[in-house]
Parts: sequence; structure tokens; C-alpha cells
Amino acid sequence: MRVPDGGWGWMVAIGAFLVTFLVIPIATCFGILFSEYLLREGVSSTTTAWIYNVLMLVWHSMMTLIGPLTQEFGTRPVAFTACGIAVVGTIFSAFTLSPYILFFSTSVLSGIGAGLVVSLSYIVVSPYFDKRRGMANTVMVAGSPIGQMALAPLVRYLLDQYSFRGAALIYSGLIMNALIGIAFFHPVKWHLKPVHEDSGEARQILLHQENGSPCFRSPDHHSTQSLNQQNTLENAGNLKQVQLLAIKQKCKGSCVSLASADITQEIPSPSIMPSCNNSEDCLSRAKEGIMMRLWNTFGRVIRTTVSNLSLLSSFRVCIIASTFMMSSVSFLNFTMMVPFAMHAAGHSLRDAAWCISILGTANLLIRFVVSPMSDWKKFSIRVCFMTGYFLKAVAVVGFAFSLQAGYPAVWTGFYGTGLGMTISMQAIVIVWYMGPDILPAAYGVTGVAAAIGFPILGPVIGLVRDLTGSYLPSLWMLAALDLLCSLLWLPMPAAVACDLARARRKTEQEENRHDP
Repeated sequence: MRVPDGGWGWMVAIGAFLVTFLVIPIATCFGILFSEYLLREGVSSTTTAWIYNVLMLVWHSMMTLIGPLTQEFGTRPVAFTACGIAVVGTIFSAFTLSPYILFFSTSVLSGIGAGLVVSLSYIVVSPYFDKRRGMANTVMVAGSPIGQMALAPLVRYLLDQYSFRGAALIYSGLIMNALIGIAFFHPVKWHLKPVHEDSGEARQILLHQENGSPCFRSPDHHSTQSLNQQNTLENAGNLKQVQLLAIKQKCKGSCVSLASADITQEIPSPSIMPSCNNSEDCLSRAKEGIMMRLWNTFGRVIRTTVSNLSLLSSFRVCIIASTFMMSSVSFLNFTMMVPFAMHAAGHSLRDAAWCISILGTANLLIRFVVSPMSDWKKFSIRVCFMTGYFLKAVAVVGFAFSLQAGYPAVWTGFYGTGLGMTISMQAIVIVWYMGPDILPAAYGVTGVAAAIGFPILGPVIGLVRDLTGSYLPSLWMLAALDLLCSLLWLPMPAAVACDLARARRKTEQEENRHDP
């Protein structure tokens, strides 16, 4: 069996597009939605930075949990629940009585929900594709910049017409439409296709099977094992239903055979279950069983998460995770700071909304060009990332000096160009350097790095603004982060060589240990 490399995968990509289009603006339009309210309440830049960066902390912390949670509960149950949490958080923000309540409603609730559902959207598309992964990634990542383009002016209009509370409530209703896209997130195993008998891959598989060697796996295709692992517990709900049914019928004194369920070991047989003397005793035993299963599930999620952190021993993962952390801090704090900086320079919030929209437009256009190019064999993703980070650094400096000149929109468009060359390729670069089987775990590790960076670097940026009384030093700090990201990609070839040499030495040591 092979992945479809299309087919229903395009519906999954469209669903991921809808999710990112509606949910990511929780972060990118934060300044547009909350700036008037926070300025009216007299909130300092440091407090605003803390609210936003705690949101990003929680958001990126969810990236490391998405793999274990989907293994335990399935893709769509996790995504549906996460979307509901994001909606509830936005509704609570609409009725906030104090700016500090936003730490719970926006930073925690919206951060948990949005972080889970967006992270899932970024990793759910790649397993469906091999040769056309770049094109599918283009469809998925287009949602974020289009959301910036469309929702930033829309939120600004809603604020003018319905005030802060009305705008937040209407936006929460828009987020609920992401449930339509989540419905397309089928498990990959539902859509696997058989390998054609006359294909070269099929002949190589048969040849290796006849020789008694392990099954051939093309580097351009995912292993069936990894696909099954990503969807192993999609039917976890059915398993739990069978367990509860067995307990219930045993309590009634009937004997039920579970052989037809084709489930072994995980489900206790009714014949070995303790008998129940009365309904209360039966209910108590059932609750104990449910609590035990929940505790075991929680333990597996934690163990898997800790195990994934071992990827930080790879130099490649360290470079990818550290640059993703600093770039994310720079990008998201820049979009949050644009309305405040432009307001301080005498521009209107309407102008700030249009600058965010222009940033999203440039980001979208570059994504349409760069992401499909990643399918080319001669494409250098390292050069692409280095160039993108450098362009972002130059754009931030230009924006800082153009606030008084009156042309900040030009530099936000320039910033979107560099952004489209980097952040839209995050899933692609992990597959490129680490392989598709490592995508969920490595993506989670990058989320851990970003979660650590936001509460450390983000509030410092706001504190510098309060101490200096100007946004220019804070903007220069953001430019320095992007420039450092560009420099960190220089030793990537050496990191690849070191990781391969270390893996080769480990293999040789294991062979020598088992050699008589």
C-alpha cells in the first residue's frame, strides 16, 4: 500500500487551509482586536507583552502534545475539542472585566485551543503526499496570510461598528466554521492505495521478499508502519465503547463474547471480570476502570512527549528548533507591535490594519512561489531560509525608520516577503532534513523551543519599550533575532555530516557488540 499523493489529500489540505485561515488570526490580529481596549485601560507595554507572549507560550507548548494526543484519541476528536476551547476563550475575552482576565481567556484558553488545532493542521497534510507535498503545503499555508489580509480589515470594521465586545463575539462565531475543515481530517489509512503490480517499486518489494530481506522502502514514500502509528488510536473511542458495553452486560449477569470485536489483550474478557453483587458495586467498579484508563492514557502522553525531546541531541534539530523559536518571537511580536508603534507615531489604527493586510498579501504571494519550488531537486531550502531571515531583519529596520517618513506599508510588505520564505516551510524543512516519520515528534520539539523563547524574550521587548519610551529599540531587537537566525543556518551542512557520522558510529558499535 502507498499514500495517495493526492485524492482525498487535497480535501485535507483544503480543510487545513480553512483552519489556519480562521484560527491563526487570533495571534496575528491580536494588536488590531485588543489595542484600543488595552490603551483605554492604560495597560503598559510590558503587561501587553506578557499577555501576548503567554498566549504564544501556551500556543507553542501544545505543539509538543499534538503527536501523543492524536495517537491516544485520534485526529478529529482532538481537533474538534481544541476548536471548541479556542471559541470559548474568545467569548470569555469579549466579556472581560479587567485586562488581567485576558491572561486566562486569551492567553490560556485560546492558546490551548488554537495551538492544538493549528499544530494539527500543519502536520496532517504531509502524510498524504510524496512527490506533490510542496504543492499541498502551498494550499495549507495559504490560509494564514489570507486570514491576515481578510480578517485584519474585517476586525477593524467590526470594532468601528460593534465595539470591542461585539467584534470579539462575531470573530468567535467565525472560528466555529473551522469545524467544517476539521471534518476532512480523515486518517491516512482510510485512503491508502495499492502499489501497481507493474511498477518498479512493486518489483523491488517482491524481490526483497523472495530473498528474505526486509521490505524495500523508497525514500520518496512513507512507511506503512509510520502511517499506522499516526492513526493507531483513531478507533480508540470504539475500543472504550466495547469495554464499557462488556462491563455493563457483565453487571446484568449476561456473558458476552468479545471475539467478534477482534481486540485482544487490551479488553478484559467478561469471564475474568469480577462479578458485581449490585448495581452500585458495578458502577463503582466501572468508574475505577475508567479512571485507571484515563491515568494510563495521561502517562503515555507524558512519556511520549519526554521521549520526543531526545531529538534535541541532533544538531539538525537544534538548528531548526532554535531558528524557529527566534523567528516566531520576532514575527509574532512584530505583528503585535505594529498597531501600537504606528499609533504612537500618529498613524490611525485603520492604517495599521492595512499594513498587517499588506504583510499578509506579500506573505501569500511568496508562499505560492516558494512552497511548490521545494519539490524541485535542485532547490536549496537552506539558502531559502537564510535569505528569508535576512530580508525580515532588513524590513524591521526599514519599518522602524519609516514610521515618521510615512511609508511603513512598504516595509511590512517587504517583511511579508521574507516571512513567506521561512515560516511557511516549517513542515517541509523537517521532512527535508529529518524524514517524514519524524515530523510529529520534531514539530513538537520546535514547539517546546518556541514556548521557552516567548516568555523569556517577549516581555524583555516590552520592558525595553517602557524603559526607553520608544518602539525603535524594541524593533531593533526583533531585527537582531532574525539576523541571528540567518547566521545559524550557515553550519547546517556540518550539522548534517556530524549527525550522519554519529549514527554510523552507533551502528558500527551495535554490530560489533552482537558480532561473536
